[in-house]
Amino acid sequence: MNMGSDLVIYNRGIGGYTTDDMLSHMEEQVFGTEPSVIFINIGTNDLGNNSQPFEVQLEKMLGNYEQILTQIKARLPQTKVYMMAYYPVNETDKVPEGWGAGLFVNRNNRNLPVANAAVKALAEKMGNTYIDVNEGLTDERGMLKAEYTVEGVHMYANGYRVVLENMRKYLGL
Repeated sequence: MNMGSDLVIYNRGIGGYTTDDMLSHMEEQVFGTEPSVIFINIGTNDLGNNSQPFEVQLEKMLGNYEQILTQIKARLPQTKVYMMAYYPVNETDKVPEGWGAGLFVNRNNRNLPVANAAVKALAEKMGNTYIDVNEGLTDERGMLKAEYTVEGVHMYANGYRVVLENMRKYLGL
């Protein structure tokens, strides 16, 4: 999509990726392009792991996230880092049959605000900027709008278009 800009934007998002995965691939994911600005949204797949309680998953994810940020700061000290809020989910409207029991155990609209507050605190600790680009994504119940989601977690292009519109001011557009 051309937004009237000559910016070169790389989307390094990979389905199912966790902070462990990112730590293992920092060279390819981050350092290889030598970015001047990074928008990072990593960790919801960590939180979606139901093998341990949410608090345990959150603590592990935050530890990894801090390692990621520490490496970025060391290798790319002039790079501006924006840490993005996690998107809301929709736990009821479009969940495929048989998925509901496990999909939203830890990654739900009760825990995501807790995780967002922790990421915001980490951003402040690390000298980065936390941004919430979720305006317009939720319905009157606070859930991800049904028309934006495939199965309650992942978004269609129309949902990501809302996120992109909310990011415009950070992109200088």
